[in-house]
Amino acid sequence: MLKKFFAIMLVLVASGLAQTHMDTLVAQRLAMDTVHAYNLYYEDLVESERSQEGIASNVFGIVLGTALTAVGGLLVATGDEGFWIPGIPCAVVGSYFLFSNISGIGKSRMHAQRRKYYEDIYGLYREYRKAPQASSANDTSMSSFAIDSLVAEQLALDPSYAYNAHFIDRIKTEFSQESVAENLFGILVGGGIVTLGVIGLSVETSDDIEKALATIIGVPLIASGGSVLIYNIYAVGRDLGHKRKRKEFERAYELYKNRRKDSGLATNFFLTPTFNVATLGPGMNLLVTF
Repeated sequence: MLKKFFAIMLVLVASGLAQTHMDTLVAQRLAMDTVHAYNLYYEDLVESERSQEGIASNVFGIVLGTALTAVGGLLVATGDEGFWIPGIPCAVVGSYFLFSNISGIGKSRMHAQRRKYYEDIYGLYREYRKAPQASSANDTSMSSFAIDSLVAEQLALDPSYAYNAHFIDRIKTEFSQESVAENLFGILVGGGIVTLGVIGLSVETSDDIEKALATIIGVPLIASGGSVLIYNIYAVGRDLGHKRKRKEFERAYELYKNRRKDSGLATNFFLTPTFNVATLGPGMNLLVTF
């Protein structure tokens, strides 16, 4: 078991080092382009990760989940079957938000680490790029795909390395952020919580204690449900942006492969079985063509 753990850690460290090496090569290659500046390219990567850090929203989600779970438990604990109907869903939804946001803190920390990583690579690019830049570093008139196309064009000119892993990593990262289905679920949950709060406030009763209890329960439900609803409506647009960005990276990747093929720099690998007469054993030959 211990050997497996160290093997897994070694693979993770090796993959991380490989990606760092790849992004360093990309920064070096882009810095060689004296016609275009790629500041927007790195700024977009940094801001994309920054938008996912959301530790504050996770803390808010934990507080909200705890409150909803407590309200639901209070309603069920009253013993009145009339309060069980909103109480059980409230407790279930609250528990979901509580545990999902606890796990979300880990994801937010991961995005913070990736943001710092991209900032370091961006600094490395600027260090390499000490020559005057022909285009503005803040040329916001260029679309993100235009920048990605320039990156693909520039990387395709490098005969020394293949940058497939660079594009594949970007595509996988954006794909992992496309949680539109979760946001739609959040919209339904938020709308349902608001509905429960409205129902609680609209209950007609002559008992002052019941009126006060309905207000104490209904107002927090409307406030928390409204917050969940608004956040997930915003998150749908954000995640659709990640989907658009993924497609842009896929288009840039195809452009890179086509440019590399047209320039004759494409690398092909062929594995052929062989039989070594000297050792009387089978083997494999690796043929690399450029």
